[in-house]
Amino acid sequence: MRKAPYGYKVNMYIVGGASIIARYDYRESTVDVDAIWDVGSEMRESINRVAENNGLPNDWCNCNFKRTKSYTSKILTNSTLYKDFDRLRVWLVNPDLLLCMKLVAFRSAKIVDRQDAANMLIRLKSNNVLYSDILNLVSYYYGSTDVLSQEAKNFIREMLR
Repeated sequence: MRKAPYGYKVNMYIVGGASIIARYDYRESTVDVDAIWDVGSEMRESINRVAENNGLPNDWCNCNFKRTKSYTSKILTNSTLYKDFDRLRVWLVNPDLLLCMKLVAFRSAKIVDRQDAANMLIRLKSNNVLYSDILNLVSYYYGSTDVLSQEAKNFIREMLR
């Protein structure tokens, strides 16, 4: 990764719990910030400085989710500008992609993941969204519904009943 030239704005794309907190009112906290950014070393140094100055672990902001099956490069083209600072633009992944990411990563044993997906599906249910609509979204972002576990598919069906 390259260092940002003078005057360059870093783009940071926030997903996961931090994106949910910024968009919705049903989640109060997260243990870390899942994000990707377009400049590596300079951003990592800044994140580490924030950690050091605030007594946080160095991985408080990380891109570990890029190694999971829920990652898709479509994050870069399906996010909305949240804040624009002097040298940093913060983007939030769009709600439909965020839902798909949660469903692809679906871990029913992880209560907060299940609650996040349930809350997003409940909001969609009020708009008469169908099971097939969710599968179409997953196919759009991931190329196939094969990325969904049977458990995730059953969960979607149950939530949209």
